[in-house]
Amino acid sequence: MSKVTEIPGEAFRFHVQSDSDPSLQYLVDLEMNDAIGWCGCPHWAYRLGPKVAKGERIRCRHLKIARDYAFDGLIRRLIFEMEKAKSRR
Repeated sequence: MSKVTEIPGEAFRFHVQSDSDPSLQYLVDLEMNDAIGWCGCPHWAYRLGPKVAKGERIRCRHLKIARDYAFDGLIRRLIFEMEKAKSRR
């Protein structure tokens, strides 16, 4: 599984490690392209990005990994806040 690194102060931007070359990390921005996202990987630059520019809603593996990471974090925070609210009652 690729490592995801949060970028301090950037809620929707992450670095995602390449599976094929672990020394590489790709910048991923989940907010761009009407929340489809953007990735700095070659697959995005040459194949998927142009398709998204034409209206397709597709994502590379790095975008999917970053979205899963961000969504998992959101769910954990929501659960924490709900449990905290319950304990105040």
